[in-house]
Amino acid sequence: MNDRKIPVFPASRELFLLVRQVADKVYTDEPLSDAALGRMVGLENARTSRWKHGQIAVDDAARLVSLSQSLSIDITLLCHVASGYLTAEEALSVLADEVQFLRFISEQIVLPHNEQALTLLDSVGSEARVVRSSSTQYRRQFRRGGSGRPILKKEQEQTVLLADDEPGTLELFVNVTGPGTGIRGVVIRTLTDLLVSAGELQPQMIIMDLFLPGADGFAALRSLSASSVLSTARLVATTSLMTPDVVRKAKGCGAHQVIERPLRARPIGKLLRELRMG
Repeated sequence: MNDRKIPVFPASRELFLLVRQVADKVYTDEPLSDAALGRMVGLENARTSRWKHGQIAVDDAARLVSLSQSLSIDITLLCHVASGYLTAEEALSVLADEVQFLRFISEQIVLPHNEQALTLLDSVGSEARVVRSSSTQYRRQFRRGGSGRPILKKEQEQTVLLADDEPGTLELFVNVTGPGTGIRGVVIRTLTDLLVSAGELQPQMIIMDLFLPGADGFAALRSLSASSVLSTARLVATTSLMTPDVVRKAKGCGAHQVIERPLRARPIGKLLRELRMG
């Protein structure tokens, strides 16, 4: 006869497994003990042991934010593991794949339109929510292999133009925009084409390399920022020369933000998430 007790909070153990494995990769020089992980979220040693064995829930926003900040794990991913929506291994696979990570976080910001959601509250009332379709089954919002229903209706799509000529960046951008993401991604390879396409498509965001060949990126920024049809568009300049002078000049020409090249999944994901959240 198996006398082993069934954990009261099995999702809590998954959360512990996730942060344990991430911590082992982050703190390679001075490994964190289980007790140190517990103290990171305000747990005493005994309660950490209960968390480790899935007998106590660690699912309030303040503790998840603490884990997110300490281990650099996206808070959305932690919410889904804490809720039982993702296993630790699934979360780790998302973290390990930049494209899948970006698609995941860009699709998780849609708040529920009903009361069927896990709501996490911190001490000052800030909320983090995870959608579920029933009292027991959480709806998977990210998809593998292109299966599953789109989350957003077509009319909710927002257009983002990327002016870039780096193949890796273009491939990444194409892979994380399109059907099901709520983002219509358009790739432009020259600043001249960008000025024409921006007027025609009237995008909500433009991400542009300041130093594409054949045109002055700063002049292009001034033209875009002065356009009446693009008055609400967010202009993001990218450059490998992140000097104070370049940043200051780009912002003076109308850039709302300047980010460093080469572009990676997480900075692009942050931009798309901010756009979707308004």
